[in-house]
Amino acid sequence: MTDGPAAPSALCGETRYTLLPGRIVVERGGRSHEVPLDDAADPVFLRLPVADLDDGRPLRRAAFDAWSDHLRASLAAGREFASTYRAPRPVVTGLTVLGAGCVAVLCASLLWSWALRPSRAVTVEPTMLESIGILVAVAAVVAVIVFSVAGLVRAWRCRRGSYVAVTSLGLRTAVGGRAEALSVVAAAEWHPLLRCTHLVFDDGRPDAWIPAEPGAARRLDLLLAALDDRMGEALRRRL
Repeated sequence: MTDGPAAPSALCGETRYTLLPGRIVVERGGRSHEVPLDDAADPVFLRLPVADLDDGRPLRRAAFDAWSDHLRASLAAGREFASTYRAPRPVVTGLTVLGAGCVAVLCASLLWSWALRPSRAVTVEPTMLESIGILVAVAAVVAVIVFSVAGLVRAWRCRRGSYVAVTSLGLRTAVGGRAEALSVVAAAEWHPLLRCTHLVFDDGRPDAWIPAEPGAARRLDLLLAALDDRMGEALRRRL
């Protein structure tokens, strides 16, 4: 009896990654554990290091291909991946936008007034600890501004709500609507700061902003890339 071909593996530092059907075995320091590739809600290939398998394929790309095969098999078996976001009432959205805008303007005004404060006749050099405190304070104010603006933009972009379902027949953008081919999506981009997937359609309809939610539809851009060869090839080139 002869052994079959060895499973492809990649070595990154002291860690070895072995690609097996439906899973990756991670070995380090004499210990090993398995990472499944059959969970549609967990795009594990994003957490893998940049390394090449001994058969020449990039590790992350090979893991993405295995993850995609599982998603296609799940859809063929009748499973659907849906995301529904019910937007709050317009007054709530308006208050959110107004509140986030006020916080951002207030913090920006605070930084502006501090940066343009009048110089004193006597210059006092801050100690190292005081300098670190100033840097931390400025970084905190900048972070508040960034997250406030992100919340404002997210509330405005998602004000209409959204519905997207991916099935074996294609894509539905309305409850009970007709399934369309995935080629109707011209582009799907993930915005990490907004935690939304931006869908651009090629038939002129308004863009859709899909907020992240627990489950397989959390990263709708990856889901579509796994099922559509055109978008999948663009992602595979980056892995």
